[in-house]
Amino acid sequence: MNILIVYGTRHGTTEKCAGNLRDLLETDVDIIKLEKNGSYDLKPYDMVIIGSPVYAGRLLKEVRSFLTSYREALLQKSLGLYLCCITPLHEAEKYLQSLFPPEMTARAQVQGIFGGVFDFQKMSFFEKLAIRYIKKVKGNMSTLSEEHIRLFSRAVLETRDTTLP
Repeated sequence: MNILIVYGTRHGTTEKCAGNLRDLLETDVDIIKLEKNGSYDLKPYDMVIIGSPVYAGRLLKEVRSFLTSYREALLQKSLGLYLCCITPLHEAEKYLQSLFPPEMTARAQVQGIFGGVFDFQKMSFFEKLAIRYIKKVKGNMSTLSEEHIRLFSRAVLETRDTTLP
């Protein structure tokens, strides 16, 4: 199974998770950081895994654009969806279901919430200010779960022998 992992990131957490997934999967995996106005060839891939952080209750713009531009092609693939989000798990699961298009969440064979990171050294002044005010966090914080990434990778490996409906 040829797998493509595409992701958006601001401060590197979603990229780190994409790299961890690649290392855990026992098959061909390519990774692409989504860029503004990027062009991507999805034809060689059996599965596309899409990852995004959540900022202000939204997926990154690059991820939203990718989902819109490649909607038809994505709906012909096996899909995996993951979020990097420091929000508590029960709230983050609501994000997973509401931020991705419903037809993609319905089609996704694998979904995951990996947690998130507040790394104040990588944030702008305004991001730090917002985090301190809204989340009441004064320093670096991580809820990133290697176990959630491992479970996601196992679920992906279990899908490799299934066929698309």
